[in-house]
Amino acid sequence: MNFIKLKKKKDRFEFYLFGHKIVFYRYLRILREIFLMVHYNQLKETLKTKFNITLPKEAYHHLSGNVEIVKLALKDLHVPCGHRKTCPIDETQTYKYLKNKSANYTYRNKDFYCEADVFLPVDESDTAKRMLELVKSLTQKDEYDPSKCVIVVRKNNAIIDGQHRAAVLYHKYGPNHKVLVVRER
Repeated sequence: MNFIKLKKKKDRFEFYLFGHKIVFYRYLRILREIFLMVHYNQLKETLKTKFNITLPKEAYHHLSGNVEIVKLALKDLHVPCGHRKTCPIDETQTYKYLKNKSANYTYRNKDFYCEADVFLPVDESDTAKRMLELVKSLTQKDEYDPSKCVIVVRKNNAIIDGQHRAAVLYHKYGPNHKVLVVRER
């Protein structure tokens, strides 16, 4: 029997001593999350009312209120592809799948898509279906509509959210096509 056990959670430490649970909350972490969410909600509301742009919920960890709306060519955007590295859109698995339809599309390397502390569980069988639905929705329309969900990038034009949308647009229109993005300052 374990007399002492420690579990580290995102917002707390759970310490078990002889079967009794003692919880130490990480208040600074909780306050940081609240601060980020409040700023994200304010930014989301401002972008929606002033520019009719919908900000994705995955961006709240990365954006403060200091952003700019710019038009960038797709060739200028980069995708996180490892620890502190970026690669062009045409080297991503998503773009390679779109170019060569016979290749299997899976969500193999989660590090390529998420640099945040939290990784959301992804159903492997569902990703190919969701990707095909995204391709279908973006190819049926004449133009990409940022009011549905905008592409969000860092200062160095690395994509925070919208990699799959950018890959579909890159495949459909080419590298010189310009899209509206929200970029942190």
